[in-house]
Amino acid sequence: MRQFDVCAPTFRTPPDAPYLIVLQSDLLSGLRTTIAAPLRRRHPKENFTRLTPPVQVEGEEFLLSVTEVAYVPVQSLGRVAANLSADRERIIAALDMLFTGI
Repeated sequence: MRQFDVCAPTFRTPPDAPYLIVLQSDLLSGLRTTIAAPLRRRHPKENFTRLTPPVQVEGEEFLLSVTEVAYVPVQSLGRVAANLSADRERIIAALDMLFTGI
């Protein structure tokens, strides 16, 4: 898996969070686990886009839920549905907000 790959995990996920995005650097791709966060279907009232940036996957809009970051076994990531490298700046900004408050 590459950084910012969006995967459909092989384990059961909540209906509103069908995908995970790999956040971990490619330099650590040899590890058995990776750091990922869910992509949740957008609800109309959610509007804090700095911490939960909207992204598009397979024609549907999701919010990256960086507050739910976790480690996941690489073997359970499933198929790659997309790669969001084009959204790198907004994803890194969300992580910066989470970890440093900036």
